[in-house]
Amino acid sequence: TTGLGAYKNALILIDVTSGTGTSPTLDLFIDSRIDGTSTINIAHATQMTTATAYALALTKTPSAAQVAVAADAGAGTVRAIPWADDLRVRRDIAGTSPSFTYRVWIMGIG
Repeated sequence: TTGLGAYKNALILIDVTSGTGTSPTLDLFIDSRIDGTSTINIAHATQMTTATAYALALTKTPSAAQVAVAADAGAGTVRAIPWADDLRVRRDIAGTSPSFTYRVWIMGIG
């Protein structure tokens, strides 16, 4: 989703309506492009295995601490770091014959 650079906060809504297979897992990541090509990971939703819903609240207000961004954030982590004009949803699905049906909404706030 582009056009989010002017917002101070964002809300990500995740709605998983089904998960099938043997031991299926769904990891959703929120990334931002920082220089036109390179991306950094802003958030990693809690790993999902069945129908569920989550909300992730993002803020551009940086934390006081230094934040390493060379690797993905751990599951259930939202990094308080600025993002650029676009956010990308990336997924990792694992298990034996896994399948998920889900929707993601991104809303800019403020």
